[in-house]
Amino acid sequence: MASKKPRTGAESALVMVAAAELAHLAKAAGSDLMVFDSLLKPLTKSVLEMALSREMAEHLS
Repeated sequence: MASKKPRTGAESALVMVAAAELAHLAKAAGSDLMVFDSLLKPLTKSVLEMALSREMAEHLS
């Protein structure tokens, strides 16, 4: 497994902007941000599936 590299300032800023936008959209949709199953669990699942899909596409091409 590759070692984890530290985030750059731009990457950290991007993560913060994405998290703020996600929280805003979830609140607007009525999601409870404090309940793991309402937001974090499906988000984690989607991110992992997307990463795996991209990894497989890269590996097979």
